[in-house]
Amino acid sequence: VLADSGDVRITDRSSVGDVEMKGSGHVTVSGGSQIDSIDIEMCKSVKLSGGVQVEWEVEAVFLEGSIELDNVILGGGLSLDKSPGAFVRINASKVPELMISDAGD
Repeated sequence: VLADSGDVRITDRSSVGDVEMKGSGHVTVSGGSQIDSIDIEMCKSVKLSGGVQVEWEVEAVFLEGSIELDNVILGGGLSLDKSPGAFVRINASKVPELMISDAGD
């Protein structure tokens, strides 16, 4: 899935390869969906929930709003370069490696 703008919503046990967002929308993945990797640039928010599995890593650059992981399993790590004021929420999830920095550092 490649998106330049708008919102990306993946639900109901979908199986998707790589998800790449280079725009100002929102990414939502839920319902036990399986994703190979997620690569995001300039996104407003990312929400992964409900048993989502990401085989490799989740990488977000210039995240403006929030990233939420709720009951998610990441095979790789979470690498996040966020705007000041953006927040991260991780609940009941498996994240082997976590790297967070503020954009511009």
